[in-house]
Amino acid sequence: MHNNGENPIVFGTIQTYLKDAKERLFLITEVADKMGVPMGFKLVRGAYMSTETKLAESLGYASPIHNTIQDTHNCFNDCSSFLLEKIANGPGSVVLATPTILNQVSKYMPFGPVEMVMPYLLRRAEENRGLLAASGFDRQLIRKELGRRLKAVF
Repeated sequence: MHNNGENPIVFGTIQTYLKDAKERLFLITEVADKMGVPMGFKLVRGAYMSTETKLAESLGYASPIHNTIQDTHNCFNDCSSFLLEKIANGPGSVVLATPTILNQVSKYMPFGPVEMVMPYLLRRAEENRGLLAASGFDRQLIRKELGRRLKAVF
């Protein structure tokens, strides 16, 4: 078992745009507590939404995605509050992953003790080494933001 000390090594991802996200989070944390396993979670506000809706429709199921963006925000906020309170009172870690396009930059805020967050950030940095191979839209946003910041300095 990887998460057998005070600090989790393996993080599970909860996609909070899914209708059952909060219920799954509560069930997982309840089982982990019973087993004495400290859990690490990454909460994601949204991704794969169109893919999952299309897949569900093709299989004759209702969409697993929240009906409104506000429902998604509420779920993300509820799950965030639950986990922040939980780790404030015991072992565990949380990463709040909220990629949004705001001021032409993707924002990302990991939260937790440095010794817990740094390994996660290093893994993400390794995954993102191919920045130059990013999509055209990403490169356009990066160029625009770089220009904005350079203009502010000079």
